[in-house]
Amino acid sequence: MIALTSFKGKKLALFGLGGSGLATARALVFGGADIVVWDDKPQAVEEARQAGLPAQDLRTIAWGEIAALVLSPGVPLTHPRPHWSAVLAHKAGVEIIGDIELFVRERNAFLQKHYDSLPERQKMQAGRALQAGRPACGGKAPAKNPAGGGLQQEKETQAGLDGSACGGRLQQEKNIKDFCPFIAITGTNGKSTTTALLAHILRRAGYNVQMGGNIGRPVLELAPFALSAKQVYVVEISSYQIDLTPSLNPTIGVVLNITPDHIDRHGSFRAYAALKERLAVQSETAIIAYDDAPCQAIYDRLKQAGKRVIGVGAAADESGIINPQDCFTVPRFYAWHLGRFRRGDKVLPASAALRGRHNGQNALCALAAAYVLGAKGFEKGLADFKGLPHRMEEIGQILYQGVIIRFINDSKATNAESVAPALQSYNNIYWLAGGRAKKGGINSLLQPEYLAQMRRAYFFGEAAVEFGKSFATHSLFGGQSFVADLYPYRPAENLIAALALAWGDVKADIAAGKIARGAEAVILLAPACASFDQFKNFEERGKAFAALAEQYSGGGRSK
Repeated sequence: MIALTSFKGKKLALFGLGGSGLATARALVFGGADIVVWDDKPQAVEEARQAGLPAQDLRTIAWGEIAALVLSPGVPLTHPRPHWSAVLAHKAGVEIIGDIELFVRERNAFLQKHYDSLPERQKMQAGRALQAGRPACGGKAPAKNPAGGGLQQEKETQAGLDGSACGGRLQQEKNIKDFCPFIAITGTNGKSTTTALLAHILRRAGYNVQMGGNIGRPVLELAPFALSAKQVYVVEISSYQIDLTPSLNPTIGVVLNITPDHIDRHGSFRAYAALKERLAVQSETAIIAYDDAPCQAIYDRLKQAGKRVIGVGAAADESGIINPQDCFTVPRFYAWHLGRFRRGDKVLPASAALRGRHNGQNALCALAAAYVLGAKGFEKGLADFKGLPHRMEEIGQILYQGVIIRFINDSKATNAESVAPALQSYNNIYWLAGGRAKKGGINSLLQPEYLAQMRRAYFFGEAAVEFGKSFATHSLFGGQSFVADLYPYRPAENLIAALALAWGDVKADIAAGKIARGAEAVILLAPACASFDQFKNFEERGKAFAALAEQYSGGGRSK
């Protein structure tokens, strides 16, 4: 646990008593703060009281005594309308922050405390280094690539990144800036996979990795800050959390992609994108995957402003043709081409969990972050990364009449953009989609590039009618045919029924010789929807699918 000593003696109000809220409350109390907590759910309030936390309805407290309101990221700050606790805080002139902001302030206080303890001469040297964004030991800053978007690999550059320019003199008092590095990762899709991959490759490189944030573990439950450059904090941050973190200042900030999502919580796509950009702007080094227009614009603005920024994007393939479907690159450094990772001429072994062009880009961002950090030997982590549950996770397979039938759980794919990678990563797809539809539904997927490998679709839950209508009315090839003419779909009441239909159809197609022996067929759950019509969350939906798939595959779980 990180004790929030920088708030010692201050009184804070906290609203939202889920996992991160309770962790925040404990960290504040442990650090000596005076807190009062509340939640709209009576059961949550009662559990907090049983845990010894002082609970009181925030409508009855003296707001003039409150230094800050700590708001759970799941509670609306501005849209669709501010939560009543946020309204009360605004009226009283009380700042509203989240647990990531508390983490950032405590880290800043930790670094400042040890900076203040330096002898004056060393303090001046460290201060100049902190301002210049280079190692406090006096090593050279990383060289800028005049062509833009990359890192030069000269020895002096590597030295500037990993501290070796200090001649091995890694005295604690001279490397304050290098202590407890903080890597923040955001994006509409791919945040959790990239966060987990980066944490994994850094562990393989010998780092003490503290991973948390939006990926699941509350950030304040991580290990306390330490006088070590080898203890690194890898934190997934959502737009909700960025909105509550005005002081965000990561050592490395990664923005993976920006597509429309959470508009109901931010009021507009422009506001949503601006939050993602803030993470990049306030980072010491920004890594931007500029495969979409908003990220390209952010990359261009940072570069023009002289910001230390690394771009990850489409590049010329081996034939010299620019093909964003086939090739990504970190210029002069790493590349992904047709499913293979390379460093120069060297092919890097990679896990099957990194299948698909989207994971090519995610992995390059993770590799670039590890390189900027100065890690050594981290590339080997690509080969044994196991991936995350519910993200293109192969949960079972069975051999049926010479065809491998795979069950793929992509329950985390809750919007059309996050479904697209799976539709482009497999052959002979039987697609299960449905739940509570988001704005735009699946219309952006009704293009040949996404449908080419699909055989049939099955729509379930609240979205079944809407998705079926999209298939029936959306035309392809200049109006010559509708999607449903080429790719049949069937409605189903729920996931159980949808999977039963898919199982029957895939067996029938194999028996009819429509899928050749030695090929594969994929029953893919990629809902393109929220789960809340029939499930508590995407995890519960994915677990339900996995349990059903096990029945069909006879326990033939993939190795």
